[in-house]
Amino acid sequence: MSRLDLFPYIIDTGSIMRLHPIMISLYCALTTTAQAADVNAYVGKFPAKIIPEQISLINIAEKGEITELLPPSARVSKGSIIAKLNAEDIVEAKEDSEFEIATEKIQIMDQVRELESSRSELLFYSKLSTQERSYAPEKEPQTDKKVALDDINERIKLKRMEYDRVSIKKQKAIKAMEEKRILRMPFDGRLQYHFPIPRDLSQPFEFVPTQQFATACDDSSFYIALNISSAALSQLPAERFTAVIDLPAGKVLRGSFAHRRVEQSSNDSTLIYSFRVEDKDKERAFSMIGTSARAKLYYNCEEPTLILSKASLSTNPLAEDCSDWTELIRKTHPEHHILIETEKDIILIPATKSQL
Repeated sequence: MSRLDLFPYIIDTGSIMRLHPIMISLYCALTTTAQAADVNAYVGKFPAKIIPEQISLINIAEKGEITELLPPSARVSKGSIIAKLNAEDIVEAKEDSEFEIATEKIQIMDQVRELESSRSELLFYSKLSTQERSYAPEKEPQTDKKVALDDINERIKLKRMEYDRVSIKKQKAIKAMEEKRILRMPFDGRLQYHFPIPRDLSQPFEFVPTQQFATACDDSSFYIALNISSAALSQLPAERFTAVIDLPAGKVLRGSFAHRRVEQSSNDSTLIYSFRVEDKDKERAFSMIGTSARAKLYYNCEEPTLILSKASLSTNPLAEDCSDWTELIRKTHPEHHILIETEKDIILIPATKSQL
């Protein structure tokens, strides 16, 4: 019986409530069934967050004086100095390091010269004749000359290596100090400071590390991140999903699927789907970092589908003896399989096709 076949009954009786219960169920099912191709089916709403391509927290572990704070700007290039902590200490440490390097090198060269003098003396005695050696002072080495010479040469070699490494060791120490005291942008992007910025940035100011200093955001791309925990949804081709966040004044933030990954926490693992925001909406996405939202998830079926209302299906007399939607669909639509179960609908595809 077609949908049009029901109209005479409705017109004659004046009310659908006078129809037989089976007729009512059939009428409801027919009026809420849609068949279409290339349908963006609404799946449901999910908690969402906006995340940039990369994000890095920049912290300061000690109290100190901040200088050369970079003013908030539209964009910061990788390696740019964001701020310096106790810059005078860095200058003093470099001067002290240079003095220590020079002092140690002098001491090492003095030791090398002493060893070279001992080597020259040993070589001199080794070239004397037996008669000449009889006149040598008692300090002439009594050990094997070759062994003694090899030992001195090895000591000289080690001392010269030590001389070359003095600067390297000191420079590493200075570099480690600079990495803690000179804050740099880790990648191209934007900065968000987490403290009140002084009006006059030319003057030093005290900073107490009771909160985060700044967050660096790689703004080359932004994503709508959804936690999709449904095992059934995880089996569908992810590239067919689209995420949309409704905004005030009729605006929306739309994202196309980019990638998914499992994020591990201390207690559990979570499957996160990331949807890349369109380039024209980057600025709006940047302003939403740190906020919480609800995103609508859509799935592009790309082939003929049958969309059935759960409300209508629940009125079907066969529903009374079914434990779930799968069992009911098997009885009412044996030629179809369930593709997606949404908040309000059941989406079916022909049993001869499969998107899994």
